[in-house]
Amino acid sequence: EKDMKAMYIDISGKQRDMIRRNNEFALNVFNMTTGHKSNVLSPASISFLMAMLANGADGATRDEIMKTIGAEGCTTDELNELYAFIMKRSMTADNATTVNIANYIALNKHLSLKKDYRKCVKDIYGGGIEALDFASPEAAGRINKWCGEQTDGMISQIIDETSPAALAYVLNAIYFNGTWEKQFDESQTKEEQFFAYTRDIRHVKMMNRQAKYNYMKD
Repeated sequence: EKDMKAMYIDISGKQRDMIRRNNEFALNVFNMTTGHKSNVLSPASISFLMAMLANGADGATRDEIMKTIGAEGCTTDELNELYAFIMKRSMTADNATTVNIANYIALNKHLSLKKDYRKCVKDIYGGGIEALDFASPEAAGRINKWCGEQTDGMISQIIDETSPAALAYVLNAIYFNGTWEKQFDESQTKEEQFFAYTRDIRHVKMMNRQAKYNYMKD
């Protein structure tokens, strides 16, 4: 029974409904980007960013944000409780897997965040907050450094430059490093063409495995 409890996540009916509607949001995101040759998208990252923004918004703006990510009819406290739980559970659920979910707000140095909002970002979302001079080229370097640190160097650059007129840059990074349930045979690795985001073609080492897989088409 103890092992079974460790495998499953115990959530309320309302939280389950939020997750179901957020999954619909994720599928809509993917549907909107069909037709592109190569995509790496993280609806979870978008949801975390929108959740942080919801805490700083009010009125119709907050309602629209909450509706978009599937939290319509919920309070920000209920939203925060679920997202804080998801962050904690994701990073501790599997000893053989490393998951790091990080949030960050780079704020224009001419502005300041309200005390309650700053506390929410730090305490609930574990978000770092830093005031930067967006007119300086060093600001982009600082943001890229944060991204590199949180992704173990896998994403070393997320932004080319910062705009002096920008109010803030809000970022989420999810780092995942796990083991394969069914391992790849290292001897089957071979070089193949890889089409990068910029449409440049490179030759990289590709893992290969032959097996029968179930799939759904809809």
